[in-house]
Amino acid sequence: MKSIKKSKEQRYILIKNKGVIKKINIEDISHITCSGYLSTIHLLNDNKNYSHCKLLKEYEVELMGKGFYRINRNTLININYIFEINFINKPILELINKLKFRVSKRRKKELLLII
Repeated sequence: MKSIKKSKEQRYILIKNKGVIKKINIEDISHITCSGYLSTIHLLNDNKNYSHCKLLKEYEVELMGKGFYRINRNTLININYIFEINFINKPILELINKLKFRVSKRRKKELLLII
């Protein structure tokens, strides 16, 4: 009997919405935001956003070890796309697509260790 080889690392996530399953490459995701049970995946080079009924915590677990970090209660960012972090006054993180996000005080020290 042949054994099935598993890929070393999953490079995509699947989003199911209204009976349609969309395959999104992880490296294309710049950040994920959340409002309640609705998470929105934002792609770096595409103006499309994908909303999905899934908690941000679930995405955090799924993307653990794949270059993502939760910077506050509502935002998970791809650390490969960080352009600048400004710690004057309130910590603000800017991605290469010019979007800015507030970094929570308790996540600030760990973020510095990761990048």
